[in-house]
Amino acid sequence: MYNFLITYEKTFTFLSKKSSETLNKLGYKNIKFKIGDGYKGWKEYSPFDKIIITCAPEEIPDELIRQLKDGGIKTKSVMPVRFVPMIKEVGP
Repeated sequence: MYNFLITYEKTFTFLSKKSSETLNKLGYKNIKFKIGDGYKGWKEYSPFDKIIITCAPEEIPDELIRQLKDGGIKTKSVMPVRFVPMIKEVGP
């Protein structure tokens, strides 16, 4: 059983591979990656406790809702995310 399943669109193949390698080196073995259409979900591993959608679709695709457990949680962005700066405070 995987604790996390992450999908990347085909345009992010490098990011998927790099993320997988990095998390594996850090000892995370319970994460599975998939390159494909995130709107289709990941039926082989459903039903899911939670689904987080970061691509900000107008509507959550029905296919994803069908893969959510009864009483599961679904979350989506309210605006398209192109770049999220990672900021670290330095100093006192």
